[in-house]
Amino acid sequence: MEPPRILDVLLEAADAIYRAVSPLARAYESEPSPSIHAAADADALAERVALEHLLPYGDIRVYSEGCGAVGDGTVRVVVDPIDGTDNFVRGIPFAGPSLWAMSEDGTCASVVVNAFTGRRFWAVTGLGAYRDGRRLLLNEDRALPDELIVGGETLPERMIYGRNLGASAHAICAVAEG
Repeated sequence: MEPPRILDVLLEAADAIYRAVSPLARAYESEPSPSIHAAADADALAERVALEHLLPYGDIRVYSEGCGAVGDGTVRVVVDPIDGTDNFVRGIPFAGPSLWAMSEDGTCASVVVNAFTGRRFWAVTGLGAYRDGRRLLLNEDRALPDELIVGGETLPERMIYGRNLGASAHAICAVAEG
C-alpha cells in the first residue's frame, strides 16, 4: 500500500471512530463517568468501528488492546481505540483515537484525533506532520534530545522532562504543535 493510501485508510478509520464516539465525549463533558464499564464500553465501540473500516482493505493486520491481532496483511496497523480512555470518560478533552501503520517498505503513517474537538493530526514518513491540514514546522532554534520517551521507566542522559496527561499520542501531538 502506497504512503498516501495508507494515510487515507487511517484517516477514514479515525474519522469514523470520531463520529461514533464524539456524542459520548460530549455527554461525558457534561456528566463524567469514572466507571470502569464506561471506559471499557467506549474502547470497545471505538475498536469495533476501527476494525470495520480497516479490515476490508485486505492487506492489513490490526493490533489493538481488546482484540489482539486480527487480519493477515502485510501492512501493520496499531490502534489505540481511545488513547486516554480515563480522560475520555471523565470529560477531560485530551483523548481520542490513535492509529499507526507501517508498510512492508518501512513507510509509517499515523493519525490522532481529539474525540472532543475533532482536531486531527497526521504524519507520513517523508511527507511531514500536519494538524487540520496545516503543516507543522520544525523549530530549528531549539536543540532537542535524540530520544523521545513517553511513559518510559529509564531516563536517558539527555532528556527533557515532561508530563503525560493521560494520552501519550495526544501528548506527542501537543509537542509537535509547539
